[in-house]
Amino acid sequence: MKMDKTLIRKHFDRHAHEYDHYTVVQKQMVRRLMTLLKEQYPNEGRGSGAPESVVRHQANFAVPMSILEIGCGTGRLTAELLEAFPHARITVLDLSERMLEETRRRAGPHADRVRFVTGDAERLLCTGHPLRRSGAHAHGQLHEDCPDGRTGAGREGLRGRPDKTDMQQEGERGHGAGCTGSKQEGDHERPDGQIGIEREGTQREAGGAAVDSVSAALDASYDLIASSATFQWLNDPFATMQACLKRLAPSGVLAFATFGPATFHELHYAFAAAEKELGLPYRPHGQAYLSAADWKRAVMSGSWSGRLQWREELHSLFYPTVRTFLRHVQRAGAGNALALPGGPEGDAGEPANHPAAAGSPPLSRKLLTAMEQAYRDNFSGGDQGIRVTYEVFYGLVRV
Repeated sequence: MKMDKTLIRKHFDRHAHEYDHYTVVQKQMVRRLMTLLKEQYPNEGRGSGAPESVVRHQANFAVPMSILEIGCGTGRLTAELLEAFPHARITVLDLSERMLEETRRRAGPHADRVRFVTGDAERLLCTGHPLRRSGAHAHGQLHEDCPDGRTGAGREGLRGRPDKTDMQQEGERGHGAGCTGSKQEGDHERPDGQIGIEREGTQREAGGAAVDSVSAALDASYDLIASSATFQWLNDPFATMQACLKRLAPSGVLAFATFGPATFHELHYAFAAAEKELGLPYRPHGQAYLSAADWKRAVMSGSWSGRLQWREELHSLFYPTVRTFLRHVQRAGAGNALALPGGPEGDAGEPANHPAAAGSPPLSRKLLTAMEQAYRDNFSGGDQGIRVTYEVFYGLVRV
């Protein structure tokens, strides 16, 4: 299913102000990704006040001084990167200007170390901008590190719609109650003044002169490229992954977190059961996610010498009703926003051609009712409501 980036941008512009209220798992993804990143830079000199020339060589590998974040959203990861690497300058990239405004607000006094760029990461990364190449990027084998001694693909055999008995709850767990709208930690009041956002194709040089160039908005190389809960929106993840690796400086790191195909498997099962009951042909509902094997192939398909670290987690959240879950997903933009019945925008306020709906007609009330019943019958969490699974993949590549 090809993503309509215009609709995705409009959706995130509309919901940027409330995104943090509905994204418990995404918050956990940032924390876990940062934990893995800090293991790469154990002596990054946080708060040491040491000069850059000293800080840069304290760890086994050079501390990142130039960072690109793809899909910054409301700035959760940005804030963590600013704290962890106090000498680094960060370029943050997002489709949504409203999301960049939220990131600017969250960065607060550290925003002077951040460059804000709005645009499509796939276009900006894959436009043939001159890339730094070196002997570190020679042909070679990409080695994989897996937890618990695993060297294979882990759980990537869970393709399509996994059977619910295979989805025993492992790893960290969340609770649906946490999805409601208390203010998230790390928020800051909006500072005075205007945010300076560079738009795709219009970069501002020193002195304010406009440079009409798509790829000029990005540097030739970065010490660290990071992304959390964004890669699932890519139309060509293989090409984009390779473009990211090519933009890494020697000993650079690509770190990302994204969703796996077991995400919302309960919803897919319930829809299939409802369609079978009503004698309707099967059709996909919501977004399909790449398997772990697919992501590993995307990383390993290039001729780069390096090492891949891979982690997988399952998170189980609980919601009072199926409809409550769907509304949370629509407002979070997590990839399964459905067009619900109830008029041109549905009873959840989303257009029928919402990004993940891919132009499909709104759900009929009959199908929705049958789906909700199948969901409750098969995935009840008792007093906690209905269960929802998120599968999360973490990948770190050092070239």
